[in-house]
Amino acid sequence: QGSNSHNRIYRDIRHMATFFEALYGGIRPDDVPGHGGARCAAYLSNETKIAETCLTTVMMAVCLVYALKRASLPSQPPPEGDHFWKGPLLALLSAVFGLQVGYKISSGQLLYMLNPCHFITLVEICLLASKRSVFTLSVLRMLVHYVYGALIAMVFPETGGRVVRFLE
Repeated sequence: QGSNSHNRIYRDIRHMATFFEALYGGIRPDDVPGHGGARCAAYLSNETKIAETCLTTVMMAVCLVYALKRASLPSQPPPEGDHFWKGPLLALLSAVFGLQVGYKISSGQLLYMLNPCHFITLVEICLLASKRSVFTLSVLRMLVHYVYGALIAMVFPETGGRVVRFLE
């Protein structure tokens, strides 16, 4: 009984090590200039970081209160009918997202899947796959304000950190 319990604990630890290796094992901030590391963390003093965080939090709270007072949900659902491109677009977007997830797992950079662009892509996939309703229209209207991030990423790509294993 005791040996079986130890084997299970060792197996669980190995699984956790594999998970953490996929999560952040390939992230080496000191290898690529501009990707963080000790120098980046020490760039600003703690007082400056706290002051900027407080200032930004207050500014965003004011903007949120301002927006919530003026926001309204659509009163009617969007008209029915699907466009011919909805299926192919859903398939293409899902395939690209799957390739991105596969790349992040294989390169040990799964942590970067928490970036907003990946969440926006997931929301877009869900919107394409769901039926039209007032809720999906509301989510789409909010999503439109976040899409500019993808445009900026395409106009100013940062590819210095892209390293594919076995091609180094």
